[in-house]
Amino acid sequence: MLFVVRERFANRPVLPLSMMALPVRAASYATQFIAGAGQMGAIIYLTYYMQNHFGYSPFKSGVVFLPMVLALIATAIPAGRVIVPRLGARGTLPLGLAVLTGSFLIFSRMTTQSSYSQVALPGLIVFGIGLGLTMPVTFNSGTRGVDAKRTGLASAILSAAQQIGGSFGVALMTSYATQHAEDYVAEHSEEVRAAAMEAMMRAQALPQSPAGKQIIEALKAQLVDRAQIEAYAGGFTMMAWILAGAGAALVACGIALSVRRRRTR
Repeated sequence: MLFVVRERFANRPVLPLSMMALPVRAASYATQFIAGAGQMGAIIYLTYYMQNHFGYSPFKSGVVFLPMVLALIATAIPAGRVIVPRLGARGTLPLGLAVLTGSFLIFSRMTTQSSYSQVALPGLIVFGIGLGLTMPVTFNSGTRGVDAKRTGLASAILSAAQQIGGSFGVALMTSYATQHAEDYVAEHSEEVRAAAMEAMMRAQALPQSPAGKQIIEALKAQLVDRAQIEAYAGGFTMMAWILAGAGAALVACGIALSVRRRRTR
């Protein structure tokens, strides 16, 4: 708020508020922020999911993201030729956010039993489609109609919105996952302790014995794994609601602007 007030009265503002005057341009900046938040938050979750749960190497964890990139490329080109001319930015941006919401709902179905092909792969493909619908449109609409002297500024605002949104998404989703995982472990610790005692009784092993320690460590690892995946699933659901809300807000603003223009004619 202080930054906005300062820029409003500055002689040479870093971010002229007139850059936000065009509704489509402002919507592009907002979409870039929200999409960036979802993108970086999802990448953080999925990277930990691939490495900690599946045991993938860093290289393999990067390779499994390729379907998202391919889906983005395959969507961006036809979207610019077919969808955008028909729906315009006001229709394409909410559509892209709706597709991104769907991808996060797919991610939220992950469990300790789900495989990469069951959840992560289809989620990544849908996620890439959503990015292919939103990213090109935000850069196009975010710089359209800007004076030649301010084209660089418009591009910088888009990049900043994406970076700040990414930081916001990482902070929000990691904070949620950390707290949720801790709560899950605390809630199920007694259950795991009882299971460990039962397993040691069947194995006729003492807690201090090698066999007993192995049983305890295995059950602890399973608990941590379940806690992390439950936290990731909840975080994906939370971000899906945020993306859906952002898309609904864009639709509502578009309708309100259309009604206002009709009344002023």
